[in-house]
Amino acid sequence: MAPLVRLTDLDHARGEVVEIWNRAQPQEPLSPSEVGRILAADPGLVLVTPDRSGVLAATLRSSTSGRRGHVRLIAVDDARRRQGVASQLLDAAIDWMVRQGATSLRWGAEAPWYLWPGIDAEWDAALALAAHGGARQTGEAVNLCLTTDFHVEPPGGVTIERLTSAAHHADMVAAARELVGRNWPPWLVEFDLAVESGTLFVAFAGSEPLAFMAHSTLRHGWLGPMGTDPEHQSRGVGAATMSAACADLAQRGVDTAQIAWVGPVSYFTRLGARPCRTFRQMAQELPQA
Repeated sequence: MAPLVRLTDLDHARGEVVEIWNRAQPQEPLSPSEVGRILAADPGLVLVTPDRSGVLAATLRSSTSGRRGHVRLIAVDDARRRQGVASQLLDAAIDWMVRQGATSLRWGAEAPWYLWPGIDAEWDAALALAAHGGARQTGEAVNLCLTTDFHVEPPGGVTIERLTSAAHHADMVAAARELVGRNWPPWLVEFDLAVESGTLFVAFAGSEPLAFMAHSTLRHGWLGPMGTDPEHQSRGVGAATMSAACADLAQRGVDTAQIAWVGPVSYFTRLGARPCRTFRQMAQELPQA
């Protein structure tokens, strides 16, 4: 097969990834801003076939158990499937990962800069490719769906503020960021993205931040991350913050939001959310270089 092409120019790579992916996977389109934001912060590896019929994006993460490779996305045009194109892309990515010192591989879940928390359970071709390459399922992740007409009033003495990078929000942003950093430090990346894009909502009692909810940080129309100060839970503060984010999404034309990579499923289902997507978390060990 013809040698693959590695894209290193970020603007070029963004356009190529979006064009090939959206042509091959029209049921789950990606926007230039979604792909561009991730590649700008974490370029990783982007490979395409010479005829632009296939694309793969991958990256690396470090953990206490060593360096880890992640397949971010892989797509091949319908007309080129079952011709070894996806296997060629995957083999090249694994070779790159091994040369970079990775000892294991995961599919998706490359937080904090991620597109999906795994392989969608309905994406049979991707699941088959991962299994054929040696990956095994290690867990599941769930996205819930919530209609954006969800509405909850904040409890007495609580106000919900949209925070942005505007100067007059600086003190409130700093206080809310301290809350997130103290309780959920891995979410600071998405917190900062939400501030920049004006999609962060924070509940305050006076000047004290109680809860936060972001939306559309990495994927348009996806809710999260969110959190409520443990000392102020079970008061409806988190629900009211989510209500404000839903209202904003509704104004942007989104009828149903996805709550991404949900941990406490029961909390959200009590508020009317329903499971709508399951992701298989696939992983494998890699050979030593």
